Amino acid sequence: MLTVLFKYISYKIHSIRNKKMIKEQIATLLETEMDRKSFLKTTAITAIALTGVVTAIKTVWSQVPVSSPKTIASAQSSAYGVALYGKPKLG
Repeated sequence: MLTVLFKYISYKIHSIRNKKMIKEQIATLLETEMDRKSFLKTTAITAIALTGVVTAIKTVWSQVPVSSPKTIASAQSSAYGVALYGKPKLG
């Protein structure tokens, strides 16, 4: 139990440090003087990275099976409230 608590606390500390580092990196990037070429290059890299992350998230979510209420109801044919309101159960 104590090791789990320690791991959780160390994870939280690590994530807080990462957030601070990311904020510092963004602040440094925004404070850096850039010419047009380096600005466009940075913007393009950021756009490509975000597109990749969004595509990865969509791919992962498309792999997750989603069951509709009808599928659940048909699997539980003997459950209370499965029949449509005012209509008898079939089967």
